[in-house]
Amino acid sequence: MKKIKIYSLFILSVLVAASCDKRSRNEIYPPAIQDNVLSAAQKEGNLNVFVAAMKLARMDSALQYLGQYTVWAPTDQAFAGININAGNLNTVPIETLRAILRYHIVSGRVPRINLLPGPNSPYTSISNEAMYTSTYSAGVPGSFLNGRRIVKTDILANNGVLHAIGGVLAPPPGNIMQTLEANPNFSFLVAAIDRAGLRSTFASTNVFNLFAPTNTAFQNAGYADIAAIQAANATALSNILRYHVVAAATVSIPLPSPLFLRGRLFSVDLRNGWSLTTVQGTNVTIVTTPTSAAVKGTTNTGNSNITLADIVARNGVIHQIDQVLLP
Repeated sequence: MKKIKIYSLFILSVLVAASCDKRSRNEIYPPAIQDNVLSAAQKEGNLNVFVAAMKLARMDSALQYLGQYTVWAPTDQAFAGININAGNLNTVPIETLRAILRYHIVSGRVPRINLLPGPNSPYTSISNEAMYTSTYSAGVPGSFLNGRRIVKTDILANNGVLHAIGGVLAPPPGNIMQTLEANPNFSFLVAAIDRAGLRSTFASTNVFNLFAPTNTAFQNAGYADIAAIQAANATALSNILRYHVVAAATVSIPLPSPLFLRGRLFSVDLRNGWSLTTVQGTNVTIVTTPTSAAVKGTTNTGNSNITLADIVARNGVIHQIDQVLLP
């Protein structure tokens, strides 16, 4: 009889637990929200490519249940900015798509009021990669994730919250060295780093901000090809390359009210007129307008434009520039 009672209590506890498991029931969640994260996104009207991507990557079912997620969902315009739309979405390899989407999701519920203000406060995605938020009331006001503006906050769901962002985040392919090697526009820079003996520096765990000249920038500076870089004086090349690097530990900008950045400099963090001390020892100057950003070396006659900003690596941030900086 005792065994029967114990078994009955076990069955009863299972039934009670099942009745409390809201994943299998269409219940209204506090505060009376019925939509899960994906259906909430679907109702927004400008997150259609994101929803289609989630379904194509077979990640939709994961966001239809409890578990509490925070999703930074790129708008349709954000996807259009990298030439992706609902029509050509299926040309993106599924694993690539899944890696990108996982980088936009964080476990746990983070409403706008709880967003870490930064500058550059870290969150960890479900793919175990870091992303960084910053919120400013002056300069370029607003909240940003990896330098991309958060255009709408607090799209509420019964299993999380969405924030729409104005850019598609690319998960870091590795450290700065690995990130440069993955981009053919930086093959001259990679060769220069090797010639200068700096590979281990950029592959280290130290955090750096790198203004990275393109291949064309090197050619315009007199290095016709990679062979010319390999024949260059290693010490002189090292001096030039270190002038393109701002170490995270040295970033502190005195303003009327001092701002101390946490290592990484995203484009939204840069302010016109800032003078940043490089690893080489002398300074570069930031030049910004409402629509552009550039950096100027001491002996450069003109500004070096940042033509592609906020390339995230595991140990820093890379900004592509169109002219080699000269100390």
